[in-house]
Amino acid sequence: MAGLGCGVLVSLSFTMIGLTANPDRNFGYLIAAVLTYGAFGLWLMPAAFDLVGMRGVIVFFAVFPLIALPLLRHLPSSGEEQVQVESDAVDLGAGLRAMAVATMLVYFLAQGVVWAYLFLIGLAGGVDEQGVANGLTLSQFLGIGGALLAAAVGKRYGRLLPLCIGILGGILPLLFLYDRFSALQYAVVVGVYNFAWNMTHPYLLAAMASFDRGGRLVVHAVGAQMLGLAIGPAIAAAVLQADDYGRVVTLGIVLFFVSWALVLPPVLAQRRQARG
Repeated sequence: MAGLGCGVLVSLSFTMIGLTANPDRNFGYLIAAVLTYGAFGLWLMPAAFDLVGMRGVIVFFAVFPLIALPLLRHLPSSGEEQVQVESDAVDLGAGLRAMAVATMLVYFLAQGVVWAYLFLIGLAGGVDEQGVANGLTLSQFLGIGGALLAAAVGKRYGRLLPLCIGILGGILPLLFLYDRFSALQYAVVVGVYNFAWNMTHPYLLAAMASFDRGGRLVVHAVGAQMLGLAIGPAIAAAVLQADDYGRVVTLGIVLFFVSWALVLPPVLAQRRQARG
């Protein structure tokens, strides 16, 4: 039930951002805010457990969303009232739109495959638990930097170049996770990976918004994103062999490459039509 409510709210909020002016920048700010909330949440969680226990933490998370209720009156009653279609937004054909949604599914499948096992990959590579935790915490803040970079740059250089840099840049650090490594190396790898992922995410969402003037494609793309994150760890578990995480890393790399190949045709088609 919680997942159903969360899925509806995430889809609606992402769609609203996709229908604003300059969605690249606004998605960057949105993701940076979410990551900041998550980083401080992880930091405060041990103290919260000690102070109020699991029951208190659950009550907090149940009550916290209620602070959004007074803000609802500021939202338009429908998207058609306030939609600000980007100047480069086009209506792609059904095949290219399907390819765009498939991009989100495969990209976040890769993300689900890798992220769910990064902690265990660090332990298997010879880093102790505290070193792994430190690396992942640092990567969270670097992820905020990646999202803010996307917000600052926006579509100044188009979307093709940032998407290529982000997706391929996320693959590169994974190549260093096959052998044993130090805590510093692990922190650098997961930091670069998280930076690239969170720089890519706003551009992917903004690209989805530019493929469909009505904003419906963003809803489908977010659904594919959440599906990928949900089933990615299960797929990784199917290929996992004992404590050897090499297959998991390889699967993540392959899926990221596939997502890169899938996103190129709709991005190039959108650019041609927008210039056209």
